[in-house]
Amino acid sequence: MTASEIAEITALRRLFEAHRDQILSDYFDYLRFPSISTDSDHIPDVLACAAWVERYLDAAGFHVERWETAGHPTIFASYEVDPQKPTVLIYNHYDVQPVTEEQWQSPPFEPTVRDGEVFARGAQ
Repeated sequence: MTASEIAEITALRRLFEAHRDQILSDYFDYLRFPSISTDSDHIPDVLACAAWVERYLDAAGFHVERWETAGHPTIFASYEVDPQKPTVLIYNHYDVQPVTEEQWQSPPFEPTVRDGEVFARGAQ
């Protein structure tokens, strides 16, 4: 790793630590959506989660598009910094699979930190 790359990683870590509480609060808000895409009872939750993702990325300065599909909407966001630099692509899904609550030590849609790790359905 070059000195420049180390400096960039160090700067990112400092930025995270400076905003840690807000970042975790936002992440926990996201994880609270029971966006179980395979359960029609949770369609409103899936749509609410999609809207949350859309608002969050828009507030962060991304150009956001909502693409309606036959299923659940796709949220596409882009943030152009410098067209001369390589593109970074991040793919994520905002839906989750069904849960069996008995298999959880804590409620699956109420994020919990244990031993420095976040536990919730959809946490990675």
